[in-house]
Amino acid sequence: MAQEQMPDVRIEVIDTQNVSLCQGWMVIEAARRLADRIDIIFVMCGEGAAFGRLRQMAEGVTNIRWMPLQPFERLNELLNAADIHLLPQRGSAADLVMPSKLTGIFSSGRPVVATAEPSTAVFDAVEGRGLVVPPDDVDKFGAAILELAGDPGQRQRLGQAARDYAVKNLDKEVILTRFEKTLMDL
Repeated sequence: MAQEQMPDVRIEVIDTQNVSLCQGWMVIEAARRLADRIDIIFVMCGEGAAFGRLRQMAEGVTNIRWMPLQPFERLNELLNAADIHLLPQRGSAADLVMPSKLTGIFSSGRPVVATAEPSTAVFDAVEGRGLVVPPDDVDKFGAAILELAGDPGQRQRLGQAARDYAVKNLDKEVILTRFEKTLMDL
């Protein structure tokens, strides 16, 4: 039996239970448009309300691998397995809340392709640590994926900047110390 060749670039979208159909559509459409790139594989991990519909939307798309929701203990392993992470955000939600998954993505030392408008919290966080494209623009989303897939040096530089940011700003002790100082100043 022939062994399946591993792709050169693994693009990971985790936690499909928190990916809406709108967000998932962008990933699935990008995968569909990049189906001829045998060096790129998309990994969707999770379950939840949108999972079945996302699988239906992806019918016939051969470069997506589906994984069940993984236990929390395997999260680091899952995040570190990716070469590129995707963070599709709806334009209306990009400045309402910072996605918690961004902390794990940055900590993995891998770059992210995110969708966000300029001057939003997501845009500001990802800029220089990944690539940011306008929400709902699947052409630019796919182009950003191709840009990172084709440039391992850029992936490494952006991933290292993301990791450095996570260590300096997102570490639990750093956050608690900053919070304690704020309380003391009050």
